[in-house]
Amino acid sequence: MNSPTDEPSAEFSSTAESHRDDYLFGLTSDPAAISAARVTPPAIVIYRSFDDPRIEYPYPVISTKAEDLQEWIKDLSIPIIDEVSGENYAVYAQSRKPLAYLFVDPEEEKTQDYIEMVRPTAARYKNKVNFVWIDASKFSEHAKALNLQQVKWPSFVIQDLTTQLKYPYDQDLEVSETAIADHVTRYLDGKIDPQLKSQPIPENQDEPVQVVVGKNFEDIVFDDSKDVFIEFYATWCGHCKRLAPVWDQLATRFANVQDVVIAKMDAPENDLPPSVPFRIGGFPTLKFKPAGSRDFLEYEGDRSLEDLAEFVRANAKNSLESTLETEPEDQTPLAREHVEL
Repeated sequence: MNSPTDEPSAEFSSTAESHRDDYLFGLTSDPAAISAARVTPPAIVIYRSFDDPRIEYPYPVISTKAEDLQEWIKDLSIPIIDEVSGENYAVYAQSRKPLAYLFVDPEEEKTQDYIEMVRPTAARYKNKVNFVWIDASKFSEHAKALNLQQVKWPSFVIQDLTTQLKYPYDQDLEVSETAIADHVTRYLDGKIDPQLKSQPIPENQDEPVQVVVGKNFEDIVFDDSKDVFIEFYATWCGHCKRLAPVWDQLATRFANVQDVVIAKMDAPENDLPPSVPFRIGGFPTLKFKPAGSRDFLEYEGDRSLEDLAEFVRANAKNSLESTLETEPEDQTPLAREHVEL
């Protein structure tokens, strides 16, 4: 800067204050330093230890408001392609850009060649997609979670971090630079459908709690004639196990009401379709969809039978008169004591 008070010094200083714990900032009006940096003030330059080591901000073509500077710095803090692990995953998650994974076996001789093969596509789409490579041996379970079912490397998949939808490249096809470029291009053009993980649709629904999987989610939950209360659970979740008998009792209580559905879905084993306006962040998650609506109400109250039943009564659009007239035989005070949490 010609002076510490010249524009865009104020916006730069504001950005520095916001990210003082993340990056090292400096400001100078010293003629010798400006000459050594080979810039014409006012100028803003990023120096980094990867990819292009020096990048100058396109001032005054682009605004230097603090939010624009912050977005520019955040984008350039992520390499064109880098290894992802638990240590740096948060950086990618916070960017909210789609994340393209190249799963490789680090022990394989051609691993670096595979990474370099993806680099041109990663550089081309840097502003739209973040690219990473990941140790397939160490994170094989994550590969399965991203719907890469074969133990075959290299493999490539794009994940939309906002919707959690996955777009894997066919593992039966050869992974090549052209194929990856085409896959990314078609993804960005909206020409690839997400691959949804789903357990098989149950052959029958004999139990009071209806089982929902990825393939029948829309048919059951988005049935406009039904009020639907659904639990998203994980088989390993202790809270879900404690809720299970209560959820069964809730379904039994409303079993004779034709237009009320009490359902459950094993969330880790089934993907939600793109039409669903939320993603699952913890277990159990309880959502209520009133009849005739596509909006979901989240249940956050006590997980006792009576509180859950009252929530249904308060939010159901269909008549519940037949249910409210009689109490199921097993709902003695002792039985309720056993099932309530």
